[in-house]
Amino acid sequence: MAIDFINNISNCSSTTTKKKDSEYSFRRDLLLLKHVNVVATLLVLGNAIPPKIVLEYCPKTLEFIVDKTFRMLDVSEIVFIAQEIAKGLCYLHKKKIFHK
Repeated sequence: MAIDFINNISNCSSTTTKKKDSEYSFRRDLLLLKHVNVVATLLVLGNAIPPKIVLEYCPKTLEFIVDKTFRMLDVSEIVFIAQEIAKGLCYLHKKKIFHK
């Protein structure tokens, strides 16, 4: 998953100092994201190009869980999953972060 701050799009042609401040701010803000429906960022190695981001370990994906149950999800389960995804995205949007 790739995320970026909405404000960074307009700052693409900014000076080097502003760019470094923006990158630092982005890394700091990634580390401060806390929401039950957003995978936590544990570490951002900003010296690498592109930066390396270490995320919390998620033992199973939604796809894995669905495949291993060998059954179709009912409508209420699908709605619940969609609502949980929307809650996570809403949190990110409120922080001026979008998923791409």
